[in-house]
Amino acid sequence: MEQLSKDYFDQWMARISHHQEKMMGELQQLKGQAAETDEDGMLDDADFCQILNISPRTSQRYRTEGLLPYCVLRHRVYYKESDIWAFIRKNKKDKGGQLAEKISQMKRPSWK
Repeated sequence: MEQLSKDYFDQWMARISHHQEKMMGELQQLKGQAAETDEDGMLDDADFCQILNISPRTSQRYRTEGLLPYCVLRHRVYYKESDIWAFIRKNKKDKGGQLAEKISQMKRPSWK
């Protein structure tokens, strides 16, 4: 079995440390963005599509046409619940509170 030299080990540890610091910075950035939205829950695109019973392509069209505000975090699309409710009120009827029940049952991303 071959032994690692101290220099080689130190280089690897420096690279690992650099990547860890980079990841911690990204985590702090995500926490900062989450703090802005703590009062208002966020749902991802899959949950939004499930609530409204639409395809991902339809939700993409809503975003492209500017009908629904969204944000992208780590290559995933998220919507504020208040924006979803405004979109629903403007474009669709909530039959018997079914949409409210679906939204309350959805998992929210945990940022803390």
